[in-house]
Amino acid sequence: MYLYSMLAGVGASLAFTLFSLMMGILIFYALPENHYNISWLLNGVLFIAPFLGGVIAGWLVKRRGWIHGGWIGLIYSLVVLIFRMMLFGTTDFLPLILFRDFSLGCMGGICGVNGALYYRRRKKYLREGL
Repeated sequence: MYLYSMLAGVGASLAFTLFSLMMGILIFYALPENHYNISWLLNGVLFIAPFLGGVIAGWLVKRRGWIHGGWIGLIYSLVVLIFRMMLFGTTDFLPLILFRDFSLGCMGGICGVNGALYYRRRKKYLREGL
């Protein structure tokens, strides 16, 4: 396991989450009073963030992307759970959420490894062709 890829993946996931939530707050305050439903944004962020972290970890590690992405998903899920406990005092812990984030992280890790391999092969092909 590569610590750098794990930290980069979790950091990117959390940064994406915080940036998206700040944009959601701005949208919330900019809309008129009858449009307060931004749950679509929250659900979208919670689905995209572990996948994005898995892609970054898989891209950096370039092998075994599913396991690195899975760990990213689990760590991200636990960090979000801890933030929820600190902010709201209670939490709705469901094992299905852990499984969802693990699965999304695995898929992201696989995509990251394949993307990195494709990028290297394409760069090598273009270099040989010139």
